[in-house]
Amino acid sequence: MSGPFGSPQWMYSSGFYPHEIGNSARLDTNSYYSRTPSSAGNRKLWTWSGWVKRSSSGTRQCIFGSVIPPYGDNDSNTLQFGFLDTDEFQLGLQSVYLLVSTQKFRDFSAWYHIVVRVDTSYSDASDRVRIYINGEQITNFSTNNIGSTYAPQNGDLGINNNQNHDIGQFLSGNYFNGYIAEVNHVDGSSLAPTSFGETKADTWIPKKYTGSYGTNGYYLDFATRATDPIDASGQGNNWSSTNVVATDWMLDSPTNNFATLNPIETNRVTMSNGNLQWSQSASYSYGQATIAIPPTGKYIIEGLFSTTPTSHNYNTIGVISEAAFPFLHTHLVSSGRGFYGINDAAGYG
Repeated sequence: MSGPFGSPQWMYSSGFYPHEIGNSARLDTNSYYSRTPSSAGNRKLWTWSGWVKRSSSGTRQCIFGSVIPPYGDNDSNTLQFGFLDTDEFQLGLQSVYLLVSTQKFRDFSAWYHIVVRVDTSYSDASDRVRIYINGEQITNFSTNNIGSTYAPQNGDLGINNNQNHDIGQFLSGNYFNGYIAEVNHVDGSSLAPTSFGETKADTWIPKKYTGSYGTNGYYLDFATRATDPIDASGQGNNWSSTNVVATDWMLDSPTNNFATLNPIETNRVTMSNGNLQWSQSASYSYGQATIAIPPTGKYIIEGLFSTTPTSHNYNTIGVISEAAFPFLHTHLVSSGRGFYGINDAAGYG
C-alpha cells in the first residue's frame, strides 16, 4: 500500500482500479455514526470490511463497536475494534483486550483495508476471530485472550445483536480521527478479504463485493453528501450521524488518495479537519504531506493562507525532496518548488 513517502495509490492512471471508490466520510474527535438493528442477526458468524485513513495518534480510537447500557454489564454484549494510543490494532470487550497486534499502523498518508472475520464454531480458537489488514492476516499478537472464557466455541459475540452499534466511537468516547470509506458488513458469513479486495501490481486495491448481506448487513459507500449514511446494499439498514456535517463528505478515497499532512512530520503545528488544515504555535513551524510524486507529470497543489504573516514570518507552500526536508523554504533549494509569500509591510517583500 505504501511507498517510501507514503501511499501512492493516486498515481495510477484511469482504469487501474476495476472498482473505483468515489468518496469517503471524515470523522474527528466528536463525530460518529449510529444504528440499532430492529432484531438480532447471527452473532456467531459475520464479517466487517472497511477502508480507513488515520489522521492522528496518541489516543485510543475505535472504528466499530457495539454496546448495550449499562456499559459492560455483560461481556457478551460488547465488542469493538480499532487502534490503541500506541498504534497497535486491537479488538476487545469493554475492559478486556481479546487481541492486540504486535505490529503498529502509523502511516498517516495511506489507506488501510481492515477485515474482521468471525466464526466461533471453530474448535481452534485462533480461527474464531481473524483480522486482516491490506489483505494480510495478522497472526502475531502481544495479547491474545480468545479461548474458553472470551469468544468461546459457538459463543455469541456482541455484534448483530439488537442493540446500539457505532462507527467512529465506543462508550461515548474513543473517537476515530480520520477518513472511512467502502464499509461492508455481512451478517451470517465469514469471508476472506479477497471478497472485498485484490492484489494488482503488488498493491492491495478495492474490489466490489457482490455477495449477500444477511439480516443486519449493510454497504456504506458514502456516495451522497447526506450526513446520514444510506445503506446501498438494498437491505435498508441506514445509519444516523452525530456531529457530522455536509463538508465531511470527501473526495479522498482509497482509489484517489489525497496528500494530507502527516502529523509525524510537523514542528509546532496543530492539525485539524482531517489533516487538511494546520495552525502554528510558534515561528519556524512546518507541516508536510509524505506522499510520493512521480518524476514527470503535471500536478495541482491547492492552499489557502487564512491569516496575514507578521513581521519576519514567512508563508511557503510547495513540494520538496525527502533529502532536502526539513529545510523550511521550498523556493530556496534546487529540489524544491513552491510559492513564497512574506510580509512586505515590514519591508521584507
